Amino acid sequence: MAKASQVSMAISQQVLSTIPLFEGIESRILEEIAGIMQLRLFARRETVIAKGANSDSLAFLLEGSLQIVDFGEDGSEVGLHLVKPGDYFGELSLIDNQPRSATVVAVAPSTVGLLPRKAARQLFFGYPLVAERVMIRLAAVVRQLSHQRTLLSISNAQQRVYLQLLGMARTGIDPQNADNTVIENLPTQQQMAFNINTSRETVSRAIHSLQKRGILKKEGRVIIVLQPDLLRKLAEEGPDALEKHGAGNDIVTIETPLAARDMQQT
Repeated sequence: MAKASQVSMAISQQVLSTIPLFEGIESRILEEIAGIMQLRLFARRETVIAKGANSDSLAFLLEGSLQIVDFGEDGSEVGLHLVKPGDYFGELSLIDNQPRSATVVAVAPSTVGLLPRKAARQLFFGYPLVAERVMIRLAAVVRQLSHQRTLLSISNAQQRVYLQLLGMARTGIDPQNADNTVIENLPTQQQMAFNINTSRETVSRAIHSLQKRGILKKEGRVIIVLQPDLLRKLAEEGPDALEKHGAGNDIVTIETPLAARDMQQT
């Protein structure tokens, strides 16, 4: 665990009860957890967990934003996914007793709660409800990593942007129109670029082109996908799909092996 400022203030049971992993856990257990969980403050770009380090705790993000990253064979960083408040991380090493499998970095000033190893393992193996949630979470991680691998195997940088947008899109969450396909809490363009190994400029150009063609519209950190079928075609076939499906083509095709040329710009 990286050095960080320790907070002497104890975490409340009320805060713990809002963490999805702890929902439905009896108050007696939450009281015990609150008594032993330690709080740490991490500055932006500070390492929270280093790959290869020994596992001593289960970590919970209480405030801020974190990025889980790994490193390619050439030493370049590859973003795996963002950690949002209420989420936990570091469970894999607690289960199999192996070193940390990835690095976690703060992308904003963040507050992290650390539950000691022994107490975390007692939760995992002593409470079926918690065990079920952890198994569901691990299954989701496997699926996400499979999707990430598919993304990074595509040589066309803009196609990777389309596929990333498609993966974030959801239907039925817009209260004004349940039929809308929406992307909520859109990551920053820099974060999106990091996740798919390209430049922020490429992400910006791709989104602007989709807006210009009327495929989507952007309202702050929310994107409404106006033509989800066409976005899916773009994700599957690349920019040439615009010509194939009669939509015209003003999107510049960028062909690079894992966007190496884009990475040189950053």
